[in-house]
Amino acid sequence: MSAGAVRGFRIGGNAPRSSCAPLSNKEARMNTSGSGGQNGPAYAPVTTTGRWLCVLLAVLPLVACQARDANDPLADGVQRGLGIRGYNYTDHTISSFSVDGTLGGDVAPSTPTAGGGGTTCCMPVPNPRLLPQTYTVRWVAQMCRERVWGGGEWFTQYRSGWREKQVQYAGPLPARPLAFEVHFYPTDEIRIEITDDIATPPRIILPRDERGRRPGVPDWGECTPEQLRTFTE
Repeated sequence: MSAGAVRGFRIGGNAPRSSCAPLSNKEARMNTSGSGGQNGPAYAPVTTTGRWLCVLLAVLPLVACQARDANDPLADGVQRGLGIRGYNYTDHTISSFSVDGTLGGDVAPSTPTAGGGGTTCCMPVPNPRLLPQTYTVRWVAQMCRERVWGGGEWFTQYRSGWREKQVQYAGPLPARPLAFEVHFYPTDEIRIEITDDIATPPRIILPRDERGRRPGVPDWGECTPEQLRTFTE
């Protein structure tokens, strides 16, 4: 193979150069004189491949950035995560809940201005063409108190009674979805809403006292034998 056929190296064994960098006038003259002319087959395929490689390397980062465009979370079917947020309109704290296995954390009883829960990550944006979509919500619906001996003293621990429910979301899906809200109502009804605001106001205005409970609502009761058998620690 002639020296002029290898475009990425200088004559005389110097270090390789990038095939995307322009040739010097001397290199260009050597290529055209040593390999059958400017259109000679000895180097034309290498030059064409190098140019296409440069174009590909320049375009790929732009394509990757477009796929992650935060302004269009549903572009080309790409799904962006939604923050999960719980709203608790019941009388007691929901110590834990999950949606399709993704944890949503604990949710205190709501206040007149907040739902009671923080934001955890993340649920995918549903495909609007596949709505309605059903989600599995699992939550601590009930608790009980148990006296336990340990470390040389008696103390109180809580046991959790879990429930599971299939909840359907039918839409409408906002143009720029941000939050996946799970609303727990006193009648064991659960509603899912997807909103374009990371924290919307509660749907029901309820009071909460300084203990973090509904006024006049006592703590969970002592565990019954059935609860000791079925509730988890």
